[in-house]
Amino acid sequence: MERIYTNNGQGISTKIDCLKNGKKYIISTAQDPRGPWQLAIFQILFDIPHIYGKVDQANPYVGPISETFKEAEILHQKVEKIVSEQLPETWLITMHSW
Repeated sequence: MERIYTNNGQGISTKIDCLKNGKKYIISTAQDPRGPWQLAIFQILFDIPHIYGKVDQANPYVGPISETFKEAEILHQKVEKIVSEQLPETWLITMHSW
């Protein structure tokens, strides 16, 4: 797992492997221009070592919205655990149960 904070705390990205299916994903948390923080999960289609490579931007898994950076950071860390330990079919079910 590799977590990167961008723009001095204005966003978080994590490159992570799903242990259940062996695929790689990027979890991205960024602030929407309208205010809230949005989380999305993208599958990496073509992995390039040391950079994030090509992702499937057309089909992200969109997670819950947070109002503050601190809330978004906590949520991002919870989602890292979910993505690494569960299959994609269960991610949204788990996230929406919070």
